[in-house]
Amino acid sequence: MINKGSLKFLVLTIIIVLLNAMAKAQEKRNIDNSAIETSQSLVGKYPDSLKLHQDYLAFFSIKDSVLLMRQYDQWMLKFTHSEIIPLAIGGFFSSLNSPLRANYYLTKAVLIKPKSAEAWFKLANISLLSGKDTLYSQYLGKAVEADPGNLDYQYGYLNSLRALAPDKFDSLYLDLETKHPNTEIGSKALLQLAYFTDNDDLKLSYYSFLYHRYLKFQSVYFRRGMSYYFELLINKGAYSQAFDLALNLVPIIDQNKLEWKYKIKVAKDLVLVNQLITHRKYIEALNILNNIKLEDNNSASRVSVFKKIEILKAEVNDLSNHTETAYTNILKQYSREPSELFGTYLFKYGSKLSKDSIQVKKDIVSYRLGHSKEATKFLLSDYRTSKRISSDQFKGKVVLLTYWFPSCGPCRAELPHFENVIKKFDTSKVSYIAINIDLKENEYILPFINSKKYSFIALKDDLNWDKGNLAARAAPINYLIDQEGRIIYSNFFIDETNESTLELMIKELL
Repeated sequence: MINKGSLKFLVLTIIIVLLNAMAKAQEKRNIDNSAIETSQSLVGKYPDSLKLHQDYLAFFSIKDSVLLMRQYDQWMLKFTHSEIIPLAIGGFFSSLNSPLRANYYLTKAVLIKPKSAEAWFKLANISLLSGKDTLYSQYLGKAVEADPGNLDYQYGYLNSLRALAPDKFDSLYLDLETKHPNTEIGSKALLQLAYFTDNDDLKLSYYSFLYHRYLKFQSVYFRRGMSYYFELLINKGAYSQAFDLALNLVPIIDQNKLEWKYKIKVAKDLVLVNQLITHRKYIEALNILNNIKLEDNNSASRVSVFKKIEILKAEVNDLSNHTETAYTNILKQYSREPSELFGTYLFKYGSKLSKDSIQVKKDIVSYRLGHSKEATKFLLSDYRTSKRISSDQFKGKVVLLTYWFPSCGPCRAELPHFENVIKKFDTSKVSYIAINIDLKENEYILPFINSKKYSFIALKDDLNWDKGNLAARAAPINYLIDQEGRIIYSNFFIDETNESTLELMIKELL
């Protein structure tokens, strides 16, 4: 038991500690206020110093918006010819994802100085995150006019035309590369041309051009392009060419030579497999295929030719009279990610095993249900209506669920392809849900989906929601859930090359 003297001493100690803490807090506030006043005074003396504005704005957060707007409006009235003042506060609001305030001040900056490249660039980014693609392109064009030497602005502007003027895309990018050879931008332009070309022969030509043109100037885009080149050669069955490419790059590449040594092994194994198949040595060929590693931890590398390897395994099993094994393995792959390629082989082997299409489809359904899991429940707010939306409301419907946020480039690239597929289905049978996982970007959500006219149900993530098996460590992350609330497909990515895969997935569930 504590006696009265000890209790008084304890209370006194606590009071002293609290008083000291309060005194230190007050002292810090006094120091901060003094620093703010000094910084504010310097801005008043030198209003065209962007650095001084940035130092001043660093003291504030979004909750100080009204105070800052009042102060900056006063400075703008006093220094009417300074575009730096609205540029500074506009940039501040832009960095805090407050598009309306940012747009208001940045527009004032370009009215004062129409050649303010930085203001146009910031306005372009706001337009991009608001889903206004035409404005995004126009503002980037203004930034290029104001600062024609800025290659990042040029590249961004040309890339914006890919959707708006696809017929001009190839010639504009080739022109950019021609004007700026042996530069990061030049190699990036060639990589974009190759990546977004549908024709495989033309794609190979672009990659070959990138190889010969940028071998001595090995940018990150060159190295990325060579990896894509290698994978395309493998997928086209050009194993010897892939081997030669890797062999030529090992002594020349200036970063991560282990990656290309690892690629040499993959290509060499496939060359040997091809030879063994030609000589009907199927057991040896299958043994090599089963031991090919497509990911290598030592070189932090991976080769995205999984489908090609699985098809080769199936073909070798079938040739060696193990058609049942070939069928079972392709059934697994098709059930996880249906594609026309896997489907062709699945029905081919099914026919050999005297299975008609009905039986094959039954096998697919049986495998999927045996490997499905009930999706974690959710109760989240709808951006459009502010109502709480429960996962239980979607029972009886197929659900495409994606995690995204407006500044996520891969998310923005994927959403149009989702939309293209979803509009082919009856909304009474299929629902499309997009959950924003970056709550700092809340102000962009409605402008973005309204500008784009996207049909998804826009839900706000809840940081307290235990996502369970609907985990979202990054974005985009996608799930396809069946009518009973079971996860059937996950971890897929849809682009212009595989819209048909998503369409096939949904059709199979319906």
